[in-house]
Amino acid sequence: MQNKLPKNAIKVFSGVIYDAYQWQQKLYDGTYATFEKLVRGDIVNMIPITIEGKIITTKQSQPSHQSFLGMPGGKVDPGENCLEAAKRELLEETGYQAKSWHLWRQKQFLSNIVCDTCVYIATGCEKVAPQNLDAGEKIDVNLLNFQQWLDLLADDNFRDFEISIEIFKLKQNSQKWHGFLKLLKTLSGIDFYEVNNS
Repeated sequence: MQNKLPKNAIKVFSGVIYDAYQWQQKLYDGTYATFEKLVRGDIVNMIPITIEGKIITTKQSQPSHQSFLGMPGGKVDPGENCLEAAKRELLEETGYQAKSWHLWRQKQFLSNIVCDTCVYIATGCEKVAPQNLDAGEKIDVNLLNFQQWLDLLADDNFRDFEISIEIFKLKQNSQKWHGFLKLLKTLSGIDFYEVNNS
C-alpha cells in the first residue's frame, strides 16, 4: 500500500468503512500541527470487454446515493486478494465472466485516504449467470462501443474517477494513447484504434 500512515499515527475513530487516524506533524518552522488520514480496505475496478468488443458499464443506485454511472467493481473482502475480488464483483454485478485478467493500475489515488485501487482490464467477457446483487444496490448493465465508453468517462455522473483520470492522461500523449490501444488489442484481439478513428 502506497503512502502509508506514519508510525506515530493514532486511530481516533473506527467506522464501518473508514477508520480515522491522527498524528502530530512537524512543520517547516519547527512547530507542530495535527494531521489526519482515513484508512479503508482496498478497492477493485475494471474495464471489462466482451468477446464482441463492447465495454461493460453500469448504472447503479443505492439507498444513500442518487443513481450514478460507473464500471463494475467494489471492495476487497477479508481473505480475498484483488484479483479474486475483481472476478467476484464482475460476476455478482453483471453476471459476466472474463477469460483473462490484466492488472492495469494499482495505486493510491487520493493522498488523504490510505487505500489501494487495483484496476484490471478483463477480456473475453461472456454472460454466464444472472446478477447476484446485495440488498443495498440496484444495477443496470449497459454494453457500450468504445467511443460511447470514452464519452461516458466525461459524464458528470460517472463516479469511477480513477479510470477516467488515467484515460484522459493517456489521451494527452499520442504515444501513450496508442500504447494503450495496442495493449487493448493485444489483450482482447480487437482493434480499438480503428474503432476510435472511424
